[in-house]
Amino acid sequence: MIKIVNISDIDSPLVGLNHYELRINDRVMTTFEHVRKVNGLASCLRDAADAMEVKVAEDAARFDESILAQLAQVYTGNLPAKPTKNKIKAAKKEADRPPASPSEVLFDYFAEHGIHPNEAAA
Repeated sequence: MIKIVNISDIDSPLVGLNHYELRINDRVMTTFEHVRKVNGLASCLRDAADAMEVKVAEDAARFDESILAQLAQVYTGNLPAKPTKNKIKAAKKEADRPPASPSEVLFDYFAEHGIHPNEAAA
């Protein structure tokens, strides 16, 4: 479920600048500001989408090509062997934390480099 939650102070104006969280299944994906106004739903949705695009780009920038190749193998099912707990911990530590949507990061990377997901795992 996708939720846009107003997290502004209780005394924030009904019309004007407010602060929001974009959540997916209760996980906060990103935060953004929106100028709340009558009939402003469409602009709020655009602001939320823009904030998520920035977040995905920031997450993608944290990954180097070796991590992306490893994720490609996971997503295409072409793993040479089941990764050990130590390898998983090392990958998480190297990446800082997993992105909000690893598949989005991967497919954006593949599109930028003209790679089909099956080719990436080869």
